[in-house]
Amino acid sequence: MRTRRRPKSRHVAVQGLRDWAEGTVGSIGFALGEESFTHTDFVLPGIVPVEWARTYRSNFGAHDGQGPLVPRWTTPYHVAFEAKGDELLYHDASGCCSATT
Repeated sequence: MRTRRRPKSRHVAVQGLRDWAEGTVGSIGFALGEESFTHTDFVLPGIVPVEWARTYRSNFGAHDGQGPLVPRWTTPYHVAFEAKGDELLYHDASGCCSATT
């Protein structure tokens, strides 16, 4: 099977738009209409490298009211513990909550 390649554009702006659009291919789930994609902001190399990548999910309302980022964005670093009465609640990056006593 042969794949067709798009010709390179002479215009930098058009080529940048094509590169951006190719990065979003497959970002919409057809079953529920959810849009989801990950954007890497920076990478810090080293003994323990750090990659700051954030993920957008259109149907992720867990942090809409108050969240670490703007609504519907999260990173693997966004975890939290919350003391509620005698329970300790663990909130993971996806917004799920687990209770321990």
